[in-house]
Order: sequence, then structure tokens, then C-alpha cells
Amino acid sequence: MIDIEILDVHPSTSNIKWISWIPKKINLFIWRLNSDRIRIRSNLTKRSVNLDSTICPLCLSNSEDVDHLFTRCRHTIPLWRSLNDLWNTSNSILNGVSNDIRLAALDSISKTEKCLRLATHYVLLWLIWKWRNKMVHATQEKRSEILNEDIMSSLRVLSHLWISNRSSKIGSDYEEWMKCPRSAVT
Repeated sequence: MIDIEILDVHPSTSNIKWISWIPKKINLFIWRLNSDRIRIRSNLTKRSVNLDSTICPLCLSNSEDVDHLFTRCRHTIPLWRSLNDLWNTSNSILNGVSNDIRLAALDSISKTEKCLRLATHYVLLWLIWKWRNKMVHATQEKRSEILNEDIMSSLRVLSHLWISNRSSKIGSDYEEWMKCPRSAVT
């Protein structure tokens, strides 16, 4: 159990919406991400950790910082586009990863749908982080195999599994979820 009193909450983390429909480990990851406390290469070098490289392990061309890895890397940009396609929308509900993670102006949708969309965004951020970590620890021979993993398939399966089993407001029809998660709201 996480004791909220021991978390060093600073102003930027007060806007984090903890979502009970997804595992606590993802909510905690999002809190750490928003607090700039994940062990990304730029953060490690700030803390005087010697690294062989500060280059992004996915694209191998830019310095790895939070914004690059999660929103600007040539390998993660298509994931956000796919998520937008899944939701039939043209823009993400995140205001940039290094800024506060919060809902944008989505007044036209229900509270349940806002929560559902935010949950799928959180799951995607967590999957990107897991994907990145696989690349960091992979042998050279495994890199191309890892880069070709279907992250969106994992997002659909895991988010459906977690959300449909934790929320009475979300239907459990997997086929409907695969078409568009919005259609699963009961």
C-alpha cells in the first residue's frame, strides 16, 4: 500500500489523477514521471551517474529526456497517432509529458469517458517505459525484435483487461473495445 504522506508531493503532482481502473504500479509510475523521478538518462546524468551514452535507446539519434522519449522519438510518435486513431480524435489529451499530466479541455465528454481516455494514455506511457527498458537491457541481436513489438496490441489487451475488470461502468465486450474504447462505456 502506498502511504500518500511519505510521497514528496510538489505543486506539479497535485494535478495527477489517480485512476482505480488501472494497476497502482501504473499510477505510481505516472506520479514519478510527472515528478521527474524516473531513471531516464538525462535524470541519471544530472545525478552524476556515469553512463556510456545519453542517447535514446529507441532511436539512437537524440539525447534521451522525458519529452523526447515519450512524445518526440520517431518510434513513439506513431504510437500516439495510433492512440488518437483508436479514440477517433485528432489530438492527445496530454499537455506534454514534462508538464503536468492532466486532462485537457474535454468538456464535451462524460466524466467516465475522460477517465477512460486518461487511463489508456497512462497505460501507453507505461508501455513505452517498459519498451524502452527492454531496449536498454537488450543484446544487440535482440534490438530489432524488440523495436518491432506491437505496443498498440499490448495497449488494447492490457487496458481492456484492467479497466473492464475494475470498473462497472465499462462493458466487457472485447470486440467493441477493439473498434473504439468509447463504445465500451455503458
